[in-house]
Amino acid sequence: GDTPIPSLEGLGLPRVAVFDLDETCWDHFGLDHKPPFRPPFRWCGARGCVVDSSSPTPRQVKVFPELPHVLLALFQAGVEIAVASHDTK
Repeated sequence: GDTPIPSLEGLGLPRVAVFDLDETCWDHFGLDHKPPFRPPFRWCGARGCVVDSSSPTPRQVKVFPELPHVLLALFQAGVEIAVASHDTK
């Protein structure tokens, strides 16, 4: 069944939670440096997943299964969410 979103009520939480992408949000390292993935990456609402910029059909980037629950729990607790990632440009 579906895992419920944990409540963070009563916990001392930061104002902002910053996540790295590689090896923290998804089980891939250096997605922008190896095929078959092509940056930039984006959320695809229709598919409910992170996708790359492959054409004509973007490839799904598989996030760790706990990530959506962690992000939703933080969001529901009012914690701002940010990402930190390198940029090769």
